Amino acid sequence: MKVNMSKSVLVKNAWKLSNKKAKALGGKAVEYISYGFKKAWEMYFEFTGKKRSSEKKAEQNVDWSQVKQHGRMTEKQESFIASLLRKKSSNNPVAQAFNVSSLRGRISKQQASELISELLAA
Repeated sequence: MKVNMSKSVLVKNAWKLSNKKAKALGGKAVEYISYGFKKAWEMYFEFTGKKRSSEKKAEQNVDWSQVKQHGRMTEKQESFIASLLRKKSSNNPVAQAFNVSSLRGRISKQQASELISELLAA
């Protein structure tokens, strides 16, 4: 069951925790506010049953081979393809067929990624 907790309650809890820490260890509450917020957020997520965004992202298993890339080939892709072509140009027919500088305006990021994977596999 998910329960709501307002952000004002969270901030009040953070200050209460930092005041307790200041009384226990000495100093001012503001010196321990980061501790207070860490503990207050832990309490918030425990109380509400929600998950942190980092936990949600960890749960998602993305198959990057199925993700479509839009737009034109990037400079990094172009330079990586050029370095691969220099290494493999003597015995690779794919490498001999392409002029990298003319590719940039004509192929997409997805096609550039596929070309890179072909060059790496060859």
